[in-house]
Amino acid sequence: MRRRDFLAGAGALGLVAPLMARAAFAQPAPGTAPAAPPRDQKVARLAIYPALGICRVGSSAEFFYAPEVPGLPALPDGRYKDGRDRIKKQAQRFRLYAFNAAGEVLREVTAAEADITWSVQVANTKGVWYGFNNPMDNGEQAPGLPGGLRNQAITDWKKRGEMLVINPGVHAITGRGVNPKGGDPAHAMVGEFWKRERVRLASLGTDADGRLIVFPGDGVAKSAIPNNPITNFSDNDGWHDDWCDGPVDARVTFKDGTVVDAENAWVACCGPDFAPEIPPFISLYDVMRDTAIDGGWMAEPKAPYSFRRDIYP
Repeated sequence: MRRRDFLAGAGALGLVAPLMARAAFAQPAPGTAPAAPPRDQKVARLAIYPALGICRVGSSAEFFYAPEVPGLPALPDGRYKDGRDRIKKQAQRFRLYAFNAAGEVLREVTAAEADITWSVQVANTKGVWYGFNNPMDNGEQAPGLPGGLRNQAITDWKKRGEMLVINPGVHAITGRGVNPKGGDPAHAMVGEFWKRERVRLASLGTDADGRLIVFPGDGVAKSAIPNNPITNFSDNDGWHDDWCDGPVDARVTFKDGTVVDAENAWVACCGPDFAPEIPPFISLYDVMRDTAIDGGWMAEPKAPYSFRRDIYP
């Protein structure tokens, strides 16, 4: 075997091994009996999952679903690019789950047993917010970092909101198999920037079981001002992109007439993941949990520690 082939194989194993390990921990141990169903089968609440869904923009009309199994990357059909080398969109699928009063999962709720109306409101507020150096305007907590607003030439706050916030408003969708590929303009979420540029931030659809699908934008950045070149990697007055985020809600009407509003979720549409097979050493969950513990919103774990409970997630 040539040294180059050996190194290539070893490198591939190095990338795949962490994923195999994470996937293994996500599965029940061999020989473990399936958990018994909860005794209390009465539905106490509904919740949308994932609680935070991630879409990723792409210039292709083709798409694949965001990862739905912990520890495994997204698995597009074929490649992450289409036949013309355009990046496929990563769409996020949302599901509804029923819980009893003890918080135990009872089942997934689909259109087979209820009418589900999904509501989504996303927006892009980059143009009206602070620059990248100090995006939260932390002042004394970030000494030496300027905290200036973007597009400072527009000083009136009402006008800033009208011109710089891309807000398509609330969009709703219901039924099975509605706009399943995301191409129907009737379900596009389009707002305006600078009162002249129409910007499509996302589109909505449902799958064959009535689950929500959020399709991201095309990954377009554009200036509303002619002859306005980019001068900074993040803060350029008059420019916009089509990233966005916002809440996801669902109202569920069961066949007996009972109406339940599910606990909502959030969707964020951001940039592509150019190395999906390489998991980060520190996950977003790690950062959020550490922040919650430091802020006193969550108790610090105590010994004896559990790998599955305290480290793996």
